[in-house]
Amino acid sequence: MKNFMNYPFLRPSLALYLESLLANKKNYQEVDTFCLFLGYQRSGHSLVGAIIDAHPQAIMAHELNALEFLRKGYSKKQLFYLLEKQSLQFAQSTYQWQGYSYHIPGMWQGKHTQLKLIGDKRGATTLKVIKNNPDLLDQAARFCPNFKLIHVIRNPFDCISTRIKRREVKKKRTFTDEGIKKKIDNFFAQATLIQELKRSTKNELWDIRFEEMVCHPKREIHRLYDFLGLECKEEYIGKCAKIIHSSPNQSRFKATFWTEELKADVQQKMASFDFLSTYRFAP
Repeated sequence: MKNFMNYPFLRPSLALYLESLLANKKNYQEVDTFCLFLGYQRSGHSLVGAIIDAHPQAIMAHELNALEFLRKGYSKKQLFYLLEKQSLQFAQSTYQWQGYSYHIPGMWQGKHTQLKLIGDKRGATTLKVIKNNPDLLDQAARFCPNFKLIHVIRNPFDCISTRIKRREVKKKRTFTDEGIKKKIDNFFAQATLIQELKRSTKNELWDIRFEEMVCHPKREIHRLYDFLGLECKEEYIGKCAKIIHSSPNQSRFKATFWTEELKADVQQKMASFDFLSTYRFAP
């Protein structure tokens, strides 16, 4: 079979559907946990996903968009096959994403030993699919004895700043005031949906603050693995901690569009969310 990631127009398609149906020889009965990310672009999902995928008992695919495949009618067996393949392909691509390397030397990215957990790191898109198809979460929860959700949180000023910067570079244009306000509103629309899910879902949902992961990597990696039911060996934790920068990238201080009015608007919006209310623009 050809590498389907080289042909995005085939995703999802009849060819891919048949591949996942016919090429897959596994039943994944040993997997007891299915895991999905919820959250926002530029919040640190890729780092957390790489740390999970590095564990020998886990597969964490890099942005497959699992719920969309589920919506298209893919079975558990087919979906898990694609998630495993996506993990392997990201490992084969030298772990490069958005200008960063997520390679963790000496660990198990793209492969595994005794597989216990499988999942997908596609936070913002997963939220969008849930918004339009809320029943998909219940469907996904029936795949394994355990269904767990990870919510990566980062200072909203940094998330918004990086999102705007990346879009400006890609589009080769500067955002207007109206465009900046739309990005702010989009961020808080995502936060609102997560807050509603936190109040209504019966599934286990773990908040992990990106800044805490950076400042206290070994502690936070241990807590993450423990939440997921993965073996918490110091060897694994130590190797993963080595790739984390010593301080978080505070992109808000490099952005020139933050007027006092915009800062006040974001600060006021953050106050409505218990998981965002402690953040500030100031260091």
